[in-house]
Amino acid sequence: MTSAPSTGARPTLRIAYITKTPLPSTDAATIQIIQTASALARAGASLDLFFPMGEGERRRPLEALRARLSEHYGAELDFGLRQLRYSSRALHAVKAGLAAASDGYDVLHTRDVQNVLLGLATGCRVVYESYRTPEGNTPIVKSLLRRAFGHPRFLGQIIHSRFARERHLEAGYPGQKLRTIYNGFDPAAFATERSPSEARRLLGLPERVTVVYAGRIAPLKRIDLLLAAARATPELSWVLAGANESAEARPFAAQGAALPNVAFLGYLPGPALTPALQAADILVIPPSAEPLERYGTTVLPLKIFQYLAAGRPLVVGDVPDTAELLEEGAACLRVAPEQIDPFIAAIRALATDPERRGQMGETASTLAQGLTWDARARQIITYLSERLDAIGYR
Repeated sequence: MTSAPSTGARPTLRIAYITKTPLPSTDAATIQIIQTASALARAGASLDLFFPMGEGERRRPLEALRARLSEHYGAELDFGLRQLRYSSRALHAVKAGLAAASDGYDVLHTRDVQNVLLGLATGCRVVYESYRTPEGNTPIVKSLLRRAFGHPRFLGQIIHSRFARERHLEAGYPGQKLRTIYNGFDPAAFATERSPSEARRLLGLPERVTVVYAGRIAPLKRIDLLLAAARATPELSWVLAGANESAEARPFAAQGAALPNVAFLGYLPGPALTPALQAADILVIPPSAEPLERYGTTVLPLKIFQYLAAGRPLVVGDVPDTAELLEEGAACLRVAPEQIDPFIAAIRALATDPERRGQMGETASTLAQGLTWDARARQIITYLSERLDAIGYR
């Protein structure tokens, strides 16, 4: 490990970030990984990202790979890239864990439980990151995490919401190893301000009050509620931005194609998503508690931070995770989950009140200011330094 300068400053924190997902990907988790890694590098960490080569993919020259990922994610990528040949997720985890251990990193950072266990087995100090509540994990994962939490080199778990942290505390996980650190957004992606009308002209969308959803197009996300609301509000335009060619998305795309006021924009990588969000008069998340309460997933979703940065009012379900950031009547309207009529009523209330939309949009922009990727990276570095100190490493 690099020794500290004579000024007493801490040595550079060396991080091995390991993911099992081939890159690039349309998976929102990879956006979070790339943006977090980029921000950690800007904050002064020395970071290498270990990720698998996709099946059948040829190895690209490093600079070509960096350029491809940078374009896809709209990020700087000022960190090391360690692409490993992909044969199976298990083998990738072994190879990445061994490489991280042999290169003497201070911390192995991962969202994958198998990498946690392999990192501990190979002598690494490990931090795990997850948005899930304990209920969202399988029995096997719960058992493995319990074992990891008791290991002296397991630094702890970064959780994306206070709601999920409280659920972990209720389940008996040690509070000193749990830290809530919110996700964020990239201010550079929103450097060009556009009115809804300007953004709609840029995208070739009709000029009328527009409702936008950005994210995964899938049954779990209750896209059916969005399409039902669109059918009930023919006076409004509805725009859905997300990959729509998968088996889970195609039925919704077909239903939307039959509605004259619905447009599917497909997956929009990096800053390409910004105009779609700015084209909105209203941004929505389908009002459902099912992903959170039944599956323990979709906890404080990543899209919320981008929505706030766009400076538009939100309509969301009244579920406990979003309540941490979104107060009723401030930047959003909160409606009863699983019920279509209150959802439609809230959208129509905002659609007919441009002054209120403007006020709520300003509140959203103000709220977003402290929720950047750079702010997140600083909190992660502080947390990792504290945990390394606690085990007597630094």
